[in-house]
Amino acid sequence: SFALGQNYPNPFNPNTTIAYTLPQAATVTLGVYDVSGRRVAVLVDDDLEPGVSSVRWDGRDAAGAEVCSGTYFVRMSVGSECFEKKMTLLR
Repeated sequence: SFALGQNYPNPFNPNTTIAYTLPQAATVTLGVYDVSGRRVAVLVDDDLEPGVSSVRWDGRDAAGAEVCSGTYFVRMSVGSECFEKKMTLLR
């Protein structure tokens, strides 16, 4: 089944790796959100092949600016399914 792994390291500074598993080819959107639900960055938005993959987040928003220390959520959407994990950035 589709799966979103916990980021590592967690807490992190300045980078973290997020792993995910796709049992079949799918369109995947993987984004980072702040505690108010605002999307901070899009890490993946593409049609992907099955398998285990990972992506790194460097603690920057979509404009390239460093985000503040705090709690963030990584959310993976695949079709009608959605997976979410909490992560902590410490600067």
